[in-house]
Amino acid sequence: MHKKEFVILIIMTTIVILVWVVSDIYHTKANVVVSPKLQEVLEPINPNLDQAALDEIKKNSTAAGFIVVPVTENSTSSSSQKP
Repeated sequence: MHKKEFVILIIMTTIVILVWVVSDIYHTKANVVVSPKLQEVLEPINPNLDQAALDEIKKNSTAAGFIVVPVTENSTSSSSQKP
């Protein structure tokens, strides 16, 4: 193969690969349909905690005999460390 033929081969291969990737992305993007049920699940959750609901859970768990111990950052880091 001469140098000119090799350059043409490289250029044609690059063009074919680029067209292939672009068409694959286009077809994938065009065919994706998100169902309404899945869209509902994908919505972001509310980051604010409902203190009344947490108090209710705490009240119900203590009434059932469970002990709810609040976890703080210091208690988790010290309990996970081994002496």
